[in-house]
Amino acid sequence: IKLNNGRKYVIAREGDSYSKIAGEFDISVNLLYKYNDQGIDDVLKKGDWVYVQPKKKNADKAKLHEVKSGETMHSISQKYGIKLNSLYKLNNFEPNTAVKTGQKIKLRK
Repeated sequence: IKLNNGRKYVIAREGDSYSKIAGEFDISVNLLYKYNDQGIDDVLKKGDWVYVQPKKKNADKAKLHEVKSGETMHSISQKYGIKLNSLYKLNNFEPNTAVKTGQKIKLRK
């Protein structure tokens, strides 16, 4: 178990699934999906960060993030341990808004 933004997470290994990790931590798989802003159809990949407790509404330390190539709002929310909906609200974005490389994303008020 690792800590990010005061929240516990694990890094997915080869062959891991949300169901398997949920079982290891005695959490319902639906809660695990919720904690990670994922749905039943989302597939876990080796190296993904999987939060085993709810993410926060803001980052503790960092204030801004500059989007790098290939990043999404979801990957940024996982990187900083921030709920995806909170990240959209902080930036006055509609849900599912795509970000562009170089764009500055607020991580806290």
